[in-house]
Amino acid sequence: MIDIPMSLVEAPRKDFRDAIFSEIADYIRENDNAILLTNDMGAQGIDKIKVFAPKQVLNVGITEQNMMSVAAGLALSGHFVFVYGIAEHLILRALEQIKLDICVQNLPVCIVGVGAGLAYGQDGPTHHGTEDIAVMRAIPNISIYNPSDCFSAKKSVSCAVMQKTPSYIRMDKEQLPEMYTSGRELERGFGVHGTVSGGAFISTGVIGWPAFTAMEKLKSQDVECFWIDIWRLKPVNWDKLISTISGADWLVFLDESVRTGGLAETVLGNCQNMTPKFVVSLDLGDSFLLGSANREWVWKKIGAKSQNLVSNVLENLENLATDK
Repeated sequence: MIDIPMSLVEAPRKDFRDAIFSEIADYIRENDNAILLTNDMGAQGIDKIKVFAPKQVLNVGITEQNMMSVAAGLALSGHFVFVYGIAEHLILRALEQIKLDICVQNLPVCIVGVGAGLAYGQDGPTHHGTEDIAVMRAIPNISIYNPSDCFSAKKSVSCAVMQKTPSYIRMDKEQLPEMYTSGRELERGFGVHGTVSGGAFISTGVIGWPAFTAMEKLKSQDVECFWIDIWRLKPVNWDKLISTISGADWLVFLDESVRTGGLAETVLGNCQNMTPKFVVSLDLGDSFLLGSANREWVWKKIGAKSQNLVSNVLENLENLATDK
């Protein structure tokens, strides 16, 4: 179970897939040049679109490389194209086609990858989406979205269709409350939760939810902190992010990805003049999760559950006080 802060425990839970397909359906309904491609992946959202726009949904089979090339061809013919499949399969199998067919030509193609991070954890490393962020950030011309709730998920789709250039949306399959209520909270490409004072938790995607809970628990113990949720990973608004976290006493990163090219490495590489008292990165390191990897079990293992976060921060603060 994902940690939900007390302030949202009673809030209704919403499914990421429903939110994203609802936005895609609205766009397809209003734009007869929009096409949705799938690689034999089914979803209730796709079935609903087929009812009113059967000719705008194409199943190209389990051929991810071919699907990206088909998407590029359709885009060159004047279509806006959504490409849907499992994140790990879409990105790593079809990277060459994404780079050369879509991004080099800067085409209006939105890749929607379900199974972000360890959403399919129990299916093993063939389905773990843990390297895709690092890989995709290296490719020019593409925007990357990693929403943490359904509101930011819908915002990701609306941004993608407005910009009409390559984009990649990582779709989770959790059912969670909405933490955002207004697009203004997301304008910077990241959300700020709590008063900017003391230490900072920094995360991307649903692994940030334990930080939300930990923030509330630490504040109840008079430990000042806030949480940064980076829902747009590329481009990052570095000026605003740096100004927000530059005075943080400490930094704790939460990232459901490998460390190389991950969140901590990326942020710290762009914020070199910061002097936090301690920095912790809770991620998957430089290793594979062989076999079944239940998301909650992995989060406990790397110390990313809310109770682990609270203990980690308090222990580090105590060590700092002792060393004085």
